[in-house]
Amino acid sequence: MERHERFLVNRRREPAVIIMSVDDYLRTVAPEDRALKIIRDEAKRAGLDRLTMEEIDAEIAAHRREAKPAAKRALRG
Repeated sequence: MERHERFLVNRRREPAVIIMSVDDYLRTVAPEDRALKIIRDEAKRAGLDRLTMEEIDAEIAAHRREAKPAAKRALRG
Protein backbone atom coordinates (compact mmCIF):
# COMPACT_ATOMS: atom_id res chain seq x y z
CA MET A 1 0.00 0.00 0.00
CA GLU A 2 3.00 2.28 -0.31
CA ARG A 3 1.67 3.49 -3.65
CA HIS A 4 -1.63 4.60 -2.09
CA GLU A 5 -3.47 1.70 -3.67
CA ARG A 6 -7.09 1.14 -2.82
CA PHE A 7 -8.91 -2.12 -3.12
CA LEU A 8 -12.65 -2.45 -3.63
CA VAL A 9 -14.22 -5.56 -2.15
CA ASN A 10 -17.53 -6.71 -3.58
CA ARG A 11 -20.16 -8.72 -1.80
CA ARG A 12 -22.77 -10.35 -3.97
CA ARG A 13 -21.52 -8.25 -6.89
CA GLU A 14 -22.06 -4.99 -4.98
CA PRO A 15 -19.31 -2.71 -3.65
CA ALA A 16 -19.04 -3.36 0.08
CA VAL A 17 -15.62 -2.32 1.38
CA ILE A 18 -12.67 -0.19 0.37
CA ILE A 19 -9.28 -1.18 1.75
CA MET A 20 -6.70 1.61 1.98
CA SER A 21 -3.80 2.61 4.17
CA VAL A 22 -4.48 4.59 7.33
CA ASP A 23 -2.37 7.47 6.01
CA ASP A 24 -4.38 7.52 2.78
CA TYR A 25 -7.64 7.48 4.75
CA LEU A 26 -6.57 10.31 7.02
CA ARG A 27 -5.34 12.41 4.11
CA THR A 28 -8.39 11.95 1.86
CA VAL A 29 -11.41 10.98 3.95
CA ALA A 30 -10.70 12.55 7.35
CA PRO A 31 -8.24 15.39 6.83
CA GLU A 32 -6.82 16.97 9.95
CA ASP A 33 -8.38 20.23 11.10
CA ARG A 34 -6.00 23.19 10.68
CA ALA A 35 -6.21 24.15 14.37
CA LEU A 36 -5.43 20.59 15.45
CA LYS A 37 -2.45 20.49 13.09
CA ILE A 38 -1.06 23.67 14.66
CA ILE A 39 -1.53 22.25 18.17
CA ARG A 40 0.09 18.93 17.17
CA ASP A 41 3.06 20.68 15.57
CA GLU A 42 3.58 22.87 18.65
CA ALA A 43 3.43 19.80 20.90
CA LYS A 44 6.04 18.06 18.75
CA ARG A 45 8.37 21.08 18.93
CA ALA A 46 7.99 21.11 22.73
CA GLY A 47 8.64 17.36 22.94
CA LEU A 48 5.16 16.70 24.32
CA ASP A 49 4.34 14.10 21.67
CA ARG A 50 6.46 11.56 23.56
CA LEU A 51 4.64 11.62 26.89
CA THR A 52 3.60 8.30 28.39
CA MET A 53 0.00 7.72 29.48
CA GLU A 54 1.13 8.04 33.10
CA GLU A 55 2.70 11.44 32.36
CA ILE A 56 -0.44 12.58 30.53
CA ASP A 57 -2.62 11.47 33.46
CA ALA A 58 -0.33 13.36 35.88
CA GLU A 59 -0.57 16.54 33.75
CA ILE A 60 -4.37 16.31 33.66
CA ALA A 61 -4.56 15.75 37.43
CA ALA A 62 -2.25 18.72 38.09
CA HIS A 63 -4.31 20.97 35.84
CA ARG A 64 -7.53 19.92 37.58
CA ARG A 65 -5.99 20.57 41.01
CA GLU A 66 -4.97 24.08 39.90
CA ALA A 67 -8.30 24.81 38.19
CA LYS A 68 -10.54 23.92 41.17
CA PRO A 69 -9.51 26.84 43.42
CA ALA A 70 -9.76 29.30 40.52
CA ALA A 71 -13.27 28.05 39.68
CA LYS A 72 -14.37 28.41 43.29
CA ARG A 73 -13.02 31.97 43.46
CA ALA A 74 -14.87 32.85 40.26
CA LEU A 75 -18.14 31.52 41.69
CA ARG A 76 -17.75 33.60 44.84
CA GLY A 77 -17.36 36.65 42.66
